[in-house]
Amino acid sequence: FSLKKIKKNSEDKFFKMVYAGKISYSKGVPYLIEAFLQIPEKLRNRIKLYIAGDYNNSEGERIRNRIISSKKENIIFLGKLSQTKLAEKMEESHLFILPSLFEGLPLVVIEALACGCAVLVTELPDISEWIDNVLIENNVVKLIPPPKLKTVDMPVEEDIDAFIENIKAGIIFYAEKYFKGEFPEIEKFMEYITCYSFENLFNRIFQIYTKKISEKRKGML
Repeated sequence: FSLKKIKKNSEDKFFKMVYAGKISYSKGVPYLIEAFLQIPEKLRNRIKLYIAGDYNNSEGERIRNRIISSKKENIIFLGKLSQTKLAEKMEESHLFILPSLFEGLPLVVIEALACGCAVLVTELPDISEWIDNVLIENNVVKLIPPPKLKTVDMPVEEDIDAFIENIKAGIIFYAEKYFKGEFPEIEKFMEYITCYSFENLFNRIFQIYTKKISEKRKGML
């Protein structure tokens, strides 16, 4: 997961978005699909939505059938992808979307950023706490207000329409930026992203380790 090439504004005929994760309601996939279908047709026809992920129950099957029944050629269900294939899809996409109703620290957000995608993600505590404000201020990351929940992964029914509307607004925001040539130049902000790489995390842990060893040795003298 790395930035292989600079993604120039309006270089591609289509604005490409990708979701990757479990195909389920808790991950917000059906709300993403409905938000996409509500985008004005003129703009929607210039957008491709790729949905990558696996499912093993009737809930996932219903979501996949909803994609098929929409009869929209620009919603592409990819199924489960290898890490290599997912990285390739992120590298060719402009926006990564994760409209989850709950999350811990989703590694896939960091992977998408590393591939040069802007990110549209639900504003959940564990997510918003580690994202640098510089990325938010420069629209590299945009946070979606979450719906209120009645259980850990079940939204209050009255909030669903607003949640879908917020997802739609986020997609339109980025798509319009792209076609106007105003899409964020994500490569300029890679220092705020690569700090989360395994290499940098290892280096930070190693520095702490060597510092503690040094202090221990000095205390023994």
